[in-house]
Amino acid sequence: MRQPRFTSLNSAYAHLLKGILDDGREVSPRGIRTKELLGIGFVLTEPRARILTSETRRWSLPLALGELCWHLRGSSDVASLAYYTKAWEKFSDDGTSIAGSCYGKKLFATSPAGNSTWKRLATVLRTDPDSRRAAVSFLSGSDDLSNSRDISCVSSIQFMIRGSKLDMMTVMRSNDAFLGLPYDVFLFSFLQECMGLELGCPLGEYHHFVMSLHLYEKHLDRAKAISQELQTSSGLMPPLESLLQIQELLSAEEAIRSGRAVNVVVDAYSDPLVRELVEYRKRLSAP
Repeated sequence: MRQPRFTSLNSAYAHLLKGILDDGREVSPRGIRTKELLGIGFVLTEPRARILTSETRRWSLPLALGELCWHLRGSSDVASLAYYTKAWEKFSDDGTSIAGSCYGKKLFATSPAGNSTWKRLATVLRTDPDSRRAAVSFLSGSDDLSNSRDISCVSSIQFMIRGSKLDMMTVMRSNDAFLGLPYDVFLFSFLQECMGLELGCPLGEYHHFVMSLHLYEKHLDRAKAISQELQTSSGLMPPLESLLQIQELLSAEEAIRSGRAVNVVVDAYSDPLVRELVEYRKRLSAP
């Protein structure tokens, strides 16, 4: 059965918000009122159309870039995220680290044997391009489901090569449609593009599946306004050409966040992203 298909995150976002507003059921997990749809999936036919341009939503590209760099660095440090939004601090059990949503740490951390989950996923697809085994789960049987402040919202991700193109599937146990979904799609579609470069494989489609897609009561009015906006922008990012561009972005982001000068030469791809991060730093420093 085919899922709804969209050419951009902009168009998918408005459609999903309207669906929850029209057909969502009211539930109150942890006593917080929400409207919810169960078992929702959609497809982005152009994974690089991942930037949300809604004026009502006021989505933050610097936050998306900061989270992306945090994951690509394999970090679990909460301070690096709190620089972009203090909201991350409430998800830390010990005040210093993120235990559940540190997807990059789970993907890129190097084992004593010098390998990583990311490299193992790439090896599976190089060895057998038709494989269905390039998948990883982010949930653990040891997770404290009752007491932890942060349980991974992402259940699993999977890469598949079909029609000589790289598809990606993200499965989420829970997704806040208003706040979280745009950042999740940005992150995982970007990881899809990175894996495409690892494999030398062009991008296919990005698939996003959610067990509970929901809106919190406090966001309902703004979600309604967004669902009625006329979106004309594709939010398309240019294609990554080399994984070296990622290293440039990581080095620049760390320098800017730390208040140091950017002593790395950035190319045409990284330059506008770095300028976004510089402007964010200026806003933080403004009196």
